[in-house]
Amino acid sequence: AQVINTKAPELGRSPFYCTVCECELRDSANWLAHLNGKNHVRNLGMNLRTERSTLQGVKAKLAATRQEKQAQLTPDQAAAAFRAEFDERLREREEEEHRERQLKRQHDQQQK
Repeated sequence: AQVINTKAPELGRSPFYCTVCECELRDSANWLAHLNGKNHVRNLGMNLRTERSTLQGVKAKLAATRQEKQAQLTPDQAAAAFRAEFDERLREREEEEHRERQLKRQHDQQQK
């Protein structure tokens, strides 16, 4: 789309013209609405529909991204990243076991 003429009323032509759709538009509001409209987007060859994501798809994308990132690391960096991830998982598991022990103690005390 392009601005043809800012003095359109004097010349009798619209100031905005879309070269994709070959149409004239009277003002900037209509021009912007046209640029974001279905017909203009369709004429550009785009599709407004989006694909619905699933949990498995998101997990697969995250795993692929993680693998790509690790592939870019040097062996030492990859080992350090693995150790850090392992330590984090180990810490989370220990915290979970600690919570479970506390809940069991509370349950045992309530039954006495």
